[in-house]
Amino acid sequence: MKDIIITIKKMAKQLTTDISQLGDGSTKEQLHGDALELLLEIHKLETVHFQTHSDSRNTSTAKEQFHAVKILGEDLVRHEINKMHRRLPAWANKQHQINSKILTLFLKMEEEIDSDITEQMLMERYNNQPEFHRNFPQMKTISSKNHGKVFDVQNGIIKIWEPIRDIVQEYKYIVFGK
Repeated sequence: MKDIIITIKKMAKQLTTDISQLGDGSTKEQLHGDALELLLEIHKLETVHFQTHSDSRNTSTAKEQFHAVKILGEDLVRHEINKMHRRLPAWANKQHQINSKILTLFLKMEEEIDSDITEQMLMERYNNQPEFHRNFPQMKTISSKNHGKVFDVQNGIIKIWEPIRDIVQEYKYIVFGK
């Protein structure tokens, strides 16, 4: 397990170096967003690893460790849902915030478009690609320093993250009165 942590730290360091050496242009923004998302995933993996191993005995079986990670994962999801219960009403009342703009635009597109909404479609409609690439990854990932997980993206198709669908409906009611 120590090797995994060493590898994760090397990856994070290399990503940081790569990000700082990128050239200008929209490709930079896309890569920046992708790298940010990967760094958030690395942070989540480190958090799960350290919390699991600090709480478990050295004599624990693989089954016990798997169970501990599963419970920790459930706690992370529950924490994220609680975070969104607090944040979404504030976002609804602060439509100038980037996260509010992205979510509101997605909800508008959902009403207008009769098919799946892709990440590419949302980004193009947002009209500020650098801003989008800096913020959207934080809205589809669970981590301690994200804006809050709102979206679930599978194969480029965006959906509202199911555990907070009801909270998003409240947001929608505040913003659109529907």
